[in-house]
Amino acid sequence: ASRGTGKLNPISLSLWMSIVGSLSMIVVGLSFGAPELTAFQLSVSFLSSICFSSGFIIMLKAFKYGPVGIVAPIANAYALFTTLAAVLFFNVKLSTPILVGILTVVIGVSMVSYSKPKPGEFKNEKLTIILSIVALCFFGSGFLLLDRASRQEWYQNLVILQLTGLLVSILFWLILQKINRIQDLKKAVHDPLYSIAGL
Repeated sequence: ASRGTGKLNPISLSLWMSIVGSLSMIVVGLSFGAPELTAFQLSVSFLSSICFSSGFIIMLKAFKYGPVGIVAPIANAYALFTTLAAVLFFNVKLSTPILVGILTVVIGVSMVSYSKPKPGEFKNEKLTIILSIVALCFFGSGFLLLDRASRQEWYQNLVILQLTGLLVSILFWLILQKINRIQDLKKAVHDPLYSIAGL
């Protein structure tokens, strides 16, 4: 994903990844059984998908300003956020083995993905860290909502999440197209040659 940020807009990359994921989930849904669609599960899955898509797009933005070895460990520590939010807002009780498991996963991901930044690798260190933390919060919120929406078998939950994720990606992409069109129109108003060159 980090390599794709140089060639594609993060929102377009997110859309293409959602399309590919949705095609694979259609196969899973047809193989194992289609999910039952309830208003609650669809709405919470939709909110979860907004969080995941936003986190992914923000993480891709962070890759533009800093190295993967810094962005990935921060953004992928979302399990800490999810755990803290579950305890604070949903009164989830945690046992020692669960806490040890969560910490082991977060430390393991950090050890595998961390790399010391090379000189000049940061375009903006502060922005990289802020965007990575914001992505972490969105991912953590997405998983917290996903847990609330999960009422069926794993594959059925995954099909619903992937399809709502595709819908969110399409909406984000349409919003981007509208913003780009407005910017083009503003440029055309100030520079008539711009609109002729665009034809």
